[in-house]
Amino acid sequence: MKEPPSITLSLPVMKGRKTVIAACGASDKYPQGKSDGMRRAIAADDETLTTFPAVGLRDCATWVLDEMAASKLDDEYLPQSAVPEQKEQSFSN
Repeated sequence: MKEPPSITLSLPVMKGRKTVIAACGASDKYPQGKSDGMRRAIAADDETLTTFPAVGLRDCATWVLDEMAASKLDDEYLPQSAVPEQKEQSFSN
């Protein structure tokens, strides 16, 4: 048995309910945590339902990620409170 145990649900089952995807932590096997998987699921333009089924949840899931899991996402996918504020610069002659 896999440790820790996991549950696998089909995409139609997950889309039929309110779905929350939580990804956090790192391990020896995945030192960058779930960052690559979350990037593929949420943002990768080249992924399809066939190549990465989690893309089917983009329009209906709530994604809760720790900093490591979100580390490969562009700012557009992050809450505004997590995006560093950019200061406007003005130049005069």
